[in-house]
Amino acid sequence: MNPELFSTLTPTQLAGIGILALLAYREKTDISYQQQEWGFWDIPEELIESLDNPGCYNQDHAIVVANAAIKVLTTLNAEAIPSAS
Repeated sequence: MNPELFSTLTPTQLAGIGILALLAYREKTDISYQQQEWGFWDIPEELIESLDNPGCYNQDHAIVVANAAIKVLTTLNAEAIPSAS
């Protein structure tokens, strides 16, 4: 898995890959299958392919979900709280 791919994703793309990773884990499928089912076509195929590598399944999926949640929640928090200027 290439960690640099995550730095280029928008919050909505991160949320999408996190959701697909959770669905793949729950349904015991891979992320590309979940993308076929649900869409999320804006997520880079390279990222999905690297996460679907058999050697990185459980741990890397958990990392993806955690990173997605952190970035999305940070973004939502920043938008909800006006800056003190």
